[in-house]
Amino acid sequence: MKIKGWEKIQGFTYKGMCVVNPMHNAEETKYFATILNLNLPQRPKWELSVLSPAFKFKGDDHFSVMMWDENKNHTTAKIDKQAMRSLSHFRQTVEQLIDRMLNLQTPNPF
Repeated sequence: MKIKGWEKIQGFTYKGMCVVNPMHNAEETKYFATILNLNLPQRPKWELSVLSPAFKFKGDDHFSVMMWDENKNHTTAKIDKQAMRSLSHFRQTVEQLIDRMLNLQTPNPF
């Protein structure tokens, strides 16, 4: 299954994190985007990747969504095909991943 309207995620902003440069491979099985941190002057970036069921092993009909930074912090989520048809559901998933990444980057005081 291909993601229709992938380019529409351009400009999603949540907690100062903005999605830019959405792209995909020629087969439309792997989707990419960069997430810029607009809160900091150097604009550090994270990477967002979505693998379609056609990219992965047969038998798994979920999309895999991954987010990581240059410090090897990362988080993942799985989304079923029906949910991927909703731009608002995908946006909620991206927001949840951003929250997880921000928690990973926040030092624990204990």
